[in-house]
Amino acid sequence: MGIFTYQFNFINPITKKDDVVQFCAETLKEAKNLFFDFCKNDEHMPMVPKYSISSVYNKEDAEWYGSEYYEPMTKERMKEYRR
Repeated sequence: MGIFTYQFNFINPITKKDDVVQFCAETLKEAKNLFFDFCKNDEHMPMVPKYSISSVYNKEDAEWYGSEYYEPMTKERMKEYRR
């Protein structure tokens, strides 16, 4: 299994503006867990906001992980990795 960059888009509950955070993970489930932990550990986010998720290419992540880094996933491929 390889590493993907997952991007979460959400409305920041404090600023009420669009916000983005990215996590590297092997699976969509792992990325969601990282996002939920991120929200839970942020004192300004009393609950997990509504969000959208996509697989994106991040040059720095690709350089860091090298051959372990995979290109962004299509929606079809993301469905396969929902475990």
